[in-house]
Amino acid sequence: VWGHPLQMQSATGLFSHSRPDLGTQVLVRSAQPDEAAQTVLDLGCGSGVVAATVAHRNDDVGVVCCDESYQAIAAARRTVGSVTERAEFHVTDGLDGIADGSIDLVLVNPPFHAGGARTSEVAERMIVDARRVLRPGGEVRVVANRHLNHHETIRSAFGDVEVVASNPRFVVLSGTAP
Repeated sequence: VWGHPLQMQSATGLFSHSRPDLGTQVLVRSAQPDEAAQTVLDLGCGSGVVAATVAHRNDDVGVVCCDESYQAIAAARRTVGSVTERAEFHVTDGLDGIADGSIDLVLVNPPFHAGGARTSEVAERMIVDARRVLRPGGEVRVVANRHLNHHETIRSAFGDVEVVASNPRFVVLSGTAP
C-alpha cells in the first residue's frame, strides 16, 4: 500500500510494476490541472496511476494515456478504467498521433535509461514534443531526479521554467506553452 485510494493495475516488465516509484508519487501530489483544463495527457503512462489520479480528482477532465508499451497500455486501461470512462489510450512512440494543440496539461515522469544506457534523449524528446500538443497556455509538468538537467530543456522549449514541487531527491518542473 502506497498511501493512495486508487488500485494500481500493472504488469511484470513495467518500471516500478508493484507500486508507483517515488518520482511518480511526487508528480501525483502536484498533478492538479487548473480549472479550465479539459484534457490531461499522461505521457509514458506506465500503469496509468497518474492519469487515474487526475480522473479521480476531476470528474470533468478527460485523460489521455500514451506509452510505447502494449503491456503498459493494457495496465493503464485497467487502472484508469476503474475510475473513468473519459479516457483514451495510445500505444505510440512519444506523442505520435496526438493532435497539435489538443491538450491542456501534459504530465510526465520520463525515463533516464534507454536500452540499458543512461541517457536524457528520451526525456528531452518528450518535453519538446509536449509543446506541439499543448494548447496555448497549456502546461507540461515533468518530475525528475534533481541532478538531471531537464530545466534546461524546458526553458529551451517553453521559454521559462518553474519549480512546482520538490523534495531532497526529486523536482517537478513546469513549462507553459505561449
